[in-house]
Amino acid sequence: MRRHGALVHAKGVLLGYLEQAYRARASVAVLGMAGGQSRWLSPARRASQQTPGWLESLGAGGGTPLIESITLAHDWLQQRQRRQGGEPVKVVVLTDGRVRAWTRLPRLDASVLVLDAECSPVRLGRAHELAADLKAAYCHIDDLPVGSLEQPLR
Repeated sequence: MRRHGALVHAKGVLLGYLEQAYRARASVAVLGMAGGQSRWLSPARRASQQTPGWLESLGAGGGTPLIESITLAHDWLQQRQRRQGGEPVKVVVLTDGRVRAWTRLPRLDASVLVLDAECSPVRLGRAHELAADLKAAYCHIDDLPVGSLEQPLR
């Protein structure tokens, strides 16, 4: 995602989403993937007005375990469902789709949007395939309505 400005664009979209969550007094959890590992950048908590420190250090560099991260998100969603009941959850998978083939994906029991950040001149289109396999909505980062993630999440 470092090439062609995708990482900068993705960080801007993520910051916009966090600002919207703050205004809506919504809780947000952020799972980051980099360097072959998934880790929680922010546990589920009410969004803050301050820019989180982890956003600046968020990087890219290949080897992202996207499928493993989706499995981790699935497990987290199941635990949350047991604790919180039927509270609606929205999941945004922000990816450039540059991932090796997958065989089976867990079902994410939530409203899911795959946000495609692939900005290279030659596009593989795997994020679109990922959205289809997850039975999720799909949107390319360039097609987001200005200032709002609400539209594609509905």
